[in-house]
Amino acid sequence: MVEDTCRDIDEISEEYEMFKEKYNLPEWNSLEESFDISKAFLGDGGIILRDMRRKMNEKLASYIHLFETFMNPQATPIFITNALKNLEETDWSEIRRIYKKFAKIQFNQILADTIYSEEKEVETIKEIYSIWETEKNNLVKIIEKLDKQYSENSNNNKGNYFG
Repeated sequence: MVEDTCRDIDEISEEYEMFKEKYNLPEWNSLEESFDISKAFLGDGGIILRDMRRKMNEKLASYIHLFETFMNPQATPIFITNALKNLEETDWSEIRRIYKKFAKIQFNQILADTIYSEEKEVETIKEIYSIWETEKNNLVKIIEKLDKQYSENSNNNKGNYFG
């Protein structure tokens, strides 16, 4: 039987407090709410700031993938295609604007993964957190609009056959 190792979250959050004080980082609970940061420590130990940054990036990367699906809909699921049909140019501009911000973070991720630097990790964590806090309400508006578009389109197309 393989044992599932888990690092002690209390110890990790205490260690994080030292970094937080030193570098003026966001509160642990705020990172937990937005990024499920404690899940970064479910395996063997690593470097706390690197593990946190990588976990935070997972969320941004999932939105990048979603936005790429919107912008290049060749193999897009039908429910997304239906939702995208009636988006206005202002919606597309907003999607592209957020996408560019999130994509820029990916280059910082690559740099941070190439050569470890505590300062670079901190800089990237702060940048991800700041962008997330700035853009999360805009993301909600986009997703709500897509949901509304999908609902309206699916109600209007009840007689359509996809076969």
